[in-house]
Amino acid sequence: MSPLRILAILKFLLLCCWPPAAWAAKLTFDQALAQITLRESLLLCVLMTLAGVTALLFRISNQVNAGIDGDVPMKPIRNLPLLVSAHMCGSWLAGICAFFLASHFDMPGLMVGFFVPMVSFGGAKSLELMYNKFVADRMATRAAAGGST
Repeated sequence: MSPLRILAILKFLLLCCWPPAAWAAKLTFDQALAQITLRESLLLCVLMTLAGVTALLFRISNQVNAGIDGDVPMKPIRNLPLLVSAHMCGSWLAGICAFFLASHFDMPGLMVGFFVPMVSFGGAKSLELMYNKFVADRMATRAAAGGST
């Protein structure tokens, strides 16, 4: 299966998942928006983005540091836009879910400030693991076999 076909299937699944999720979360979302101000929502967006970028930079740093040892060349980062979007989407989705969970359990503001970025970082790292397992490994196997990437 070509990477373009995999990406098209992922886009289709993403488009199919959002409408039911948005419809099911309407009550919780309305309650959460009634409790949160614009400044707090902007702060949460910044925290979720920073967590995703931090996870992405860890990934890139690990890959660069793995290539420093001796004469072993650094493996190229395959499909960088997909890797970046996987990190950021994982971070934002996990952060939004963490915020809804925190608002459901009436967590205090400082605890939400620690909880949301930790869960966002975990969401980005988990999608990175899925990216490594399903995309990067298959592309590297195809490249080694001489197939198209």
